[in-house]
Amino acid sequence: MKKLAKIFIYLGMAGAIIVALFVSILTAITVVINNPYYYESDLIASIILLVVVVALCAVLCCINIIVGRITLRKMENAKSKDELFSISIICLIFCSIVSGIILLCLDENEFEEGKKIESGVSNLEALETKLNKLKSLKESGAISEEEYSELRKRTIDKEL
Repeated sequence: MKKLAKIFIYLGMAGAIIVALFVSILTAITVVINNPYYYESDLIASIILLVVVVALCAVLCCINIIVGRITLRKMENAKSKDELFSISIICLIFCSIVSGIILLCLDENEFEEGKKIESGVSNLEALETKLNKLKSLKESGAISEEEYSELRKRTIDKEL
């Protein structure tokens, strides 16, 4: 479901850009159609309206993109559902309703994969430490070559 949330975040960001362009173009067309004779006072008011609408669209579009990027980054780094709760609400309001709902409905199992990878790395580091200790014992003469081989084999079998 995390992939689905990512898809809807990207769709929300793209949709915001398209809507902003559409509203800006529609406002420009409306200004031209409603002022065919270009009366000076009406033209100035129309241009101000056009500038305000375009600026508002740009600001809303930027907020959407910024919230979307922050949400995507937090999704990559999150190790539990609780870490995504606040950004899910913000995404729900400012970016994409669907992706915000999906993020709020994520199951804790979605984050288990990252935990397994981390525990696998820590297990390998522990194994490496144990093997290094065995090697130093062999080099110092505390254990023989045969004992070292046997202990090394047992340690590897037990850890893997």
